[in-house]
Amino acid sequence: MNRGNLLWTGSRMMLAEHRQLLNERLKEAGRKEKPLLDEQQKEWIAQSISEAMVNDLEVIITLFEPYREKKIKGKIRKIDHQLRRLKVTVQEDYTWITMDDIMDVSLV
Repeated sequence: MNRGNLLWTGSRMMLAEHRQLLNERLKEAGRKEKPLLDEQQKEWIAQSISEAMVNDLEVIITLFEPYREKKIKGKIRKIDHQLRRLKVTVQEDYTWITMDDIMDVSLV
């Protein structure tokens, strides 16, 4: 009876270093590059941020992250031009968002 390689399949082992390297390669394979926004998109985002802050409107901010898209829904409370970030209230808490991470802003 010829079992081929099935006899040894269940007893294969992997070194921790090899497992870590494999996991890192798999993670990097799913990594996305940050898209560049053109001037029109940047202007649209700036206008949306200003309108939301002045009129106390809720927004959905889409942020760039290397492995997935992240959306935050809240109200813009402060614009820090010097550090290029926004203070956004989300429910009862707040978070600071770096402007360079913003990919889109939509008014709710």
